[in-house]
Amino acid sequence: MGIERQLRDSLRRSAGSLGEPSLRWEAVETRPQSAARSWVRVSIAVVVAFSIAIASFVILRDAFSRGPSPATVAPTPRPTDTSVHVPFENLRNGHLYQAGGQAQPLVGELSGGLMGWVSPVGVDSPDGTKVAYNAWTAVAATGSANSIAGTPSIRVIDTTTSSDTLFEEGAFSLAWRRDGIIAYFRGRTKTYTGVSPYQGDIVVRAPGGAETTWSAQSDRYIVAAWAGKTLLAYRELEGGHELLAFDGPGQERSLGTNSTLITVSPDGTMALVFDGGAYPPTVRLVDIASGKDLGSADLLSVGVDGVDSIQFLGYGGDWVGEYAVAESDVGLVRLHIVGVHVSVSDVMAFKRSAFPIQPHEPHFLPGSDSKVYAWAPMDSGNVRTYRYLICNFATTSCDVGEVDTNDTMFAEVHNPSRPLSGHG
Repeated sequence: MGIERQLRDSLRRSAGSLGEPSLRWEAVETRPQSAARSWVRVSIAVVVAFSIAIASFVILRDAFSRGPSPATVAPTPRPTDTSVHVPFENLRNGHLYQAGGQAQPLVGELSGGLMGWVSPVGVDSPDGTKVAYNAWTAVAATGSANSIAGTPSIRVIDTTTSSDTLFEEGAFSLAWRRDGIIAYFRGRTKTYTGVSPYQGDIVVRAPGGAETTWSAQSDRYIVAAWAGKTLLAYRELEGGHELLAFDGPGQERSLGTNSTLITVSPDGTMALVFDGGAYPPTVRLVDIASGKDLGSADLLSVGVDGVDSIQFLGYGGDWVGEYAVAESDVGLVRLHIVGVHVSVSDVMAFKRSAFPIQPHEPHFLPGSDSKVYAWAPMDSGNVRTYRYLICNFATTSCDVGEVDTNDTMFAEVHNPSRPLSGHG
């Protein structure tokens, strides 16, 4: 996987502004792929400028498609409908933006380069009052002229007091359990030089400050999520990674080489794992306590009209009831889990011209197993912008909002640990 090398390409924060950037919303309608070929089109764009509270409408066609477009039927514009409001916390422009749009400045420089795409940059506390985020302080590079040196750190924002405090220097990636216990990676040295592997340990800290080292030996770890009282993490390998389960200090089990955690079940007893090291590509339903596979699905024959195969399912998914959602190489995928049987239920595929990079980190909206939100980077030359999506698998439609941002880094805030009480 070469996660440390990704630091060279990690997105960096530029100067921020206090105002909430304006969002342009586009209503997108699709036809279901589970029963017929995928049809996706944009029929109306809704411009919402929050700074001046003025909405206007433009028509945009054929932004999303798999196959010829159906006859155009414009959905009703919804410029003030809550369904098109950004429903999740995010980090950008040097600020934490809450779901309601309130902005709080960050003290640290946002960064997730050392983690790659297997652990969230920002994690909210189970009670929803705090947000922990990964930060970076650059230092003068030594050794190779191409090396990147700096000190990673974890910082915590208290949204009730607006404080932004240092949790620990020389640390990155964390998982926040519902009882307040935080697991994270602590480097053997505070500074990452870019010359040698950044080794360290997995540390578990109680709310009162008591610490325990859970890793038996120092290595290159990335913390992912809690599944009940079992901690899921990665060991970085040369050319790959290994998914690990820690049941306590020194109690380490392997859940598979080149296996990626998609999401943990709501009760924390199971996990969906993408097995990238297998052929055919497979999604596995894993029992956390035993590490055994309960079921699996072959992704080369998904049985969804219009999509022949899925090559990968990514980190940052979600699971509600009998359904889970994940990012993939073709778009958003909804999985159906009944007992120990897992299958691909629906695929919301997007044309590459609309999304050169497929949407990331899809999550269900509260109270729904069909409505999801996600985000996607949009590259245009040397300029990077971002779009938000709110999609409904039941109606096969999406609302898409483009954020105007002066930042080159965007991070969704979410807590992948399960179970959680209330928030997250």
